[in-house]
Amino acid sequence: MEQQYWYRTNEIDKNGQEIFMLRAYNKSGKPVRKRWHAPEGYSQRQVMRALNKAAVEFAREVHEGKALSKQEAKEQAERQAAELDKQLTVERYANTVYMPKKLITIAENTRDSYARNLRLYVFPSIGKRKMEDVKPVDIMALLNDVQRDGKAHSSVIKVYNVLNNMFKEAYRDDTISVNPMDKVERPKPTKAERTNKGVDAFTVDELVEIKSLMEREKLKWRTYTNLVIDTGCRNGEAVGLTWDCIDFKNC
Repeated sequence: MEQQYWYRTNEIDKNGQEIFMLRAYNKSGKPVRKRWHAPEGYSQRQVMRALNKAAVEFAREVHEGKALSKQEAKEQAERQAAELDKQLTVERYANTVYMPKKLITIAENTRDSYARNLRLYVFPSIGKRKMEDVKPVDIMALLNDVQRDGKAHSSVIKVYNVLNNMFKEAYRDDTISVNPMDKVERPKPTKAERTNKGVDAFTVDELVEIKSLMEREKLKWRTYTNLVIDTGCRNGEAVGLTWDCIDFKNC
């Protein structure tokens, strides 16, 4: 009976203590094993007493299904992985399903904007939530936080758009059964943003004065000033230009 629960391995650990193998059979009749190290400093009698106690406890755990064989542990891990695949979080869905689709369907600048808004606003707020568990109130709270953070209305709309697009895709591919964005209104500008301040632009006389003053500056600043005056492009667009953006052949 004793040999059913443990046997010697003829191994010695680094402390010079003997190593035993505990063995018990589960309800399916399959053996489950576990290595057991004798406590340091124990006499032979103390080792055997502790070994028998550990073996009986291990047999009880195996019988109750708390201790698994290697095959059972592998099968359990596979089941858990499969279950995890069914319960995608927002961050995982965005990175493994949604954004890969966008690699081939939208322009690079738009894709970069989507990825940035997901990373900065969506993931910190609801990234760990399961897609199916996200409610309209969660999304409204997210958008309110972005707006309260002082972001421009256009920035809030970009976050809204990426959420609206992503959850619509998830509804179409049956990842979610209900689209929470259906009950989320498009954010409105704040009262301050709704105030019409008119167009703030330089007059012709002011531009002439600016160009006159720029003649005293370095060539790169004169070039930059003339560029933004003549084209009306934004600062970000102007400083983002590289040599390959210029068509020298056609001037």
